[in-house]
Amino acid sequence: MINNAGIVYSTEAVDKGHEAEDDLYTILKDKFGLKEVTKEDELQKKEFDRIVFRRTAEEEDLNGGGDCVIYNPKTKEWVHIDLTTATNQETLDYKRENERKRGLRLFPMPGRILHLAKLGSERDLKHIAQCLAAVIDLE
Repeated sequence: MINNAGIVYSTEAVDKGHEAEDDLYTILKDKFGLKEVTKEDELQKKEFDRIVFRRTAEEEDLNGGGDCVIYNPKTKEWVHIDLTTATNQETLDYKRENERKRGLRLFPMPGRILHLAKLGSERDLKHIAQCLAAVIDLE
């Protein structure tokens, strides 16, 4: 598979990426208790008194919109997150450049940590919460 930037991904990497995204959505909704909202909420610049999130559509993700969007009630900002489990330096460099160009926030997280957190690992849930707080400037 080739994305819009011309980087080639193996189907295995794409499958792992989708699995990691699904794990993150489950963690946000079921473990952290965050409300899932719609793209219309973001487009209307709706404000919330707590953290909420939305999934991005596949087309939006492929066009550089990230994997999910998290609302920061402190800054009233909708933060586009690009989750990556990549360890390949070329891929990480591309994602960091994409982060700068598109205003995304890169969220590097090993798939194993996401999987264990989804299963209820308190240590991994805490790690993800701390990393997400830093990524969306909640601290």
